[in-house]
Amino acid sequence: MILGHKDRKKNETAIHITQKSIIWMLKGFLSVIFTFLTKLNWFNLFKKYYDKHLCAVKHKILSMYE
Repeated sequence: MILGHKDRKKNETAIHITQKSIIWMLKGFLSVIFTFLTKLNWFNLFKKYYDKHLCAVKHKILSMYE
């Protein structure tokens, strides 16, 4: 009876661990994809904005020193 209880407990923990690891793996996978996509989008947006802004700033700085 005690042995059966221990085995059942071990099984429950194993199932719990596998569920946790699957959830963890999914979360990791999703976060990686999400980060990758957002980085791409943000990088493109930032680059567009930065190029415009940088040109304006360069122009201002150059006109100040001329």
